[in-house]
Amino acid sequence: MTTFFTAPLFPQDVNKGPLGSVLAVYAAHLSQQGYARQTAHQQLRFLADLNQWLHRQRLQATDLTEPILHRYLRSRHRRFCPRRDDNSMLRKLLRLLHDQGLLPNKAPPPVKNPRQRVEDDFDRYLSEERGLSMATRINYRVFIDRFLSVQFGAKPVRFIALHAKDVIRFIRNQASHLNPKRAGLMVTALRSFFRYLRYRGDITTDLAACVPTIANWQFSSLPKFLQPHQVRQALNQCDRRTAQGRRDYAILLLLSRLGLRACEIVGLTLNDIHWQAGEITIQGKGNRTTRLPLPPDVGQAIAAYLKKDRPACSSRHVFIRLKAS
Repeated sequence: MTTFFTAPLFPQDVNKGPLGSVLAVYAAHLSQQGYARQTAHQQLRFLADLNQWLHRQRLQATDLTEPILHRYLRSRHRRFCPRRDDNSMLRKLLRLLHDQGLLPNKAPPPVKNPRQRVEDDFDRYLSEERGLSMATRINYRVFIDRFLSVQFGAKPVRFIALHAKDVIRFIRNQASHLNPKRAGLMVTALRSFFRYLRYRGDITTDLAACVPTIANWQFSSLPKFLQPHQVRQALNQCDRRTAQGRRDYAILLLLSRLGLRACEIVGLTLNDIHWQAGEITIQGKGNRTTRLPLPPDVGQAIAAYLKKDRPACSSRHVFIRLKAS
């Protein structure tokens, strides 16, 4: 890890200053993640510059906050051209400082109002009872918060006062400002929320049944699936003489032969492939685990990628980026 600092491009006192001890930990993190030497040097030079800036400003690592980092970026961008990964490097640094215990604990969360408590309870229900992903829960919460704000505002939340006309009026007003996909997500979120309220006993009317359906004809002309010859054409586009081609070929086989979703392939780990049993474990929706047979051609394609092309790194995921980000 320390070999990252041997280049003459680093200042002599790189290990001094507010971030001196953190830079070595960050370098070790980059090495473990399999970053190329040039990419690692770019990131470490960036943090070395931040270290010098903090020293000039008489600030410590414990003083780092988002406003302070914004000040640094404004200063840096007057001296260097902005890079698209500047913000992501700073976010990784903050996470590392928190993990190392070098940043103080965040202030206690503010007292939540009754509407926020309802939203938190619904979020826990979606996570623990329904097993929905964080991304889905975040999307749902946006619409639930908007619905509760429109219906109750700053007043006490009284679900017993809700009627079907309130639900229909809200959806009609909101749908006109949303594209069909977002509108469809909105009605799905509201149906789930009203089922939850009825399950909890907050309402007796089945308001979920009152939620209208949003028609979406955007993709109605697209085929539901590819024909066998079209699948073969897609597979033949992969140049299996190259590392990228072999990786893409294995991914496309998982899509076409096993019908996996993209997120299931992204989440696939080395522990999920059972070579002797000829099976593969899939982590599906709602944290459900499924074992599927591993066809010989799919297994051979994955094995070829693992043997020849997968970069050495600490990650257990099967498919790795060609370049670290």
